[in-house]
Amino acid sequence: MSWAAAERKVPGGKLIRLKVECKDGSVAQAMIEGDFFLYPEEGLASLERALVNVRPSDVQEVTARLERTVQAGRMELIGFAVKDVVELLEEIGCSRTDGV
Repeated sequence: MSWAAAERKVPGGKLIRLKVECKDGSVAQAMIEGDFFLYPEEGLASLERALVNVRPSDVQEVTARLERTVQAGRMELIGFAVKDVVELLEEIGCSRTDGV
């Protein structure tokens, strides 16, 4: 398996970078990086875990998982939004041949 990444400067916001490792068309691991702010800081690991075992093409599921995680963790995202992570994941994608 190998890592793929996408990044963007969010309009009026910060830089956000998403790195994912894919396996069988789904996310095996994810890392979210950038110069954004997230409170509480521990929430970042929860957001990354929310992306595991999801197919990037399932935008509704990705969005729902991230929004539930933000709400459950009472997180405040500063300089980016859930939709930015969803769009980056969509851009990266995970083909069914990843990891072969």
